[in-house]
Amino acid sequence: MKLYKTLIISLLLIFFIPKPTHAQTFEAGAAVGFNMSQIDGDALFGFRRIGVATGPILNINTARRWQVSMGILYSQLGSARGKFDGPGDFDKIRVNYVEVPLVMRFKDWVGEYENEEYLRLGFEAGVTYGRLINFNATDLGGADITDFQNFNTSAFNINFGATYFINPKWGVHAKWSKQLNDLDNNAGVMVNRYINVMLYYFL
Repeated sequence: MKLYKTLIISLLLIFFIPKPTHAQTFEAGAAVGFNMSQIDGDALFGFRRIGVATGPILNINTARRWQVSMGILYSQLGSARGKFDGPGDFDKIRVNYVEVPLVMRFKDWVGEYENEEYLRLGFEAGVTYGRLINFNATDLGGADITDFQNFNTSAFNINFGATYFINPKWGVHAKWSKQLNDLDNNAGVMVNRYINVMLYYFL
């Protein structure tokens, strides 16, 4: 519960940060969007699990074309059985995280907004640390098998993505992410993999 409170407070605080001037190198904002996810190794295929992704973000302009971006995101991941999936242990899995992404972004394509130049397109790569908040799982018969799972409380992901900046305040972001360590501490290898789409707003 403390993690939820921290996330909500962080979201509220960014709206009380003074608007940055042109000379400042920090851009505070918020992100809201969704994940399309699956779990490799659970015998369920396709990015069928749709979940919320939202939280505060911060860009640090290290040079005209380079940014370091980070955030604190509430992120819902997991998997769900499809029509053509074969037999297996799971019908669906939901894993909820607080994620802390750290990304290096290269920006290009000069645009103009209110008589000032800005860069419209960003290409990025980075890593994300995820802390598991809670999870649930059900089997083929619909029974709750959450208590029988031993999921790792930490997730380390690699990310690749791009952001299109509509103007200096608004951007549309998409990324692909894959977990590097094992989700399941029991037998077998299971890792989260997902596509994330978000709308950015900067103060």
